[in-house]
Amino acid sequence: MNTDKYGKQFENDMLVGDFHNGNIYHFDLNKDRRELVLKGSLADKIANDSKELQDITFGQGFGGITDMQMSPDGYLYILSVYEGGNNCPKEGQQKDCIPYASGIEGTIFKLVPNSDLS
Repeated sequence: MNTDKYGKQFENDMLVGDFHNGNIYHFDLNKDRRELVLKGSLADKIANDSKELQDITFGQGFGGITDMQMSPDGYLYILSVYEGGNNCPKEGQQKDCIPYASGIEGTIFKLVPNSDLS
């Protein structure tokens, strides 16, 4: 993240989008920016369950994230197949759910810190 819009603690760090769970994960990088700095239960480089992802979760609820871009305005934009694929419950339970094979174009989210909303 080459922006200060989200605070100094995230500046020049790496964000990764998760298609299947709709989460965005935050990773610190080492000084030469070639490796992730993983602490605690992730030091073994394996997330054994969703609880181990809690400390690195930057955002959640985005559906199937297909792209993330930092805009010239300094904000992160997320392109997502929202409420699709693995999020679909069994047939007949929810009309709004879109399976992966549909022709949906997606949803665009702009991430704005709470302090910018006032």
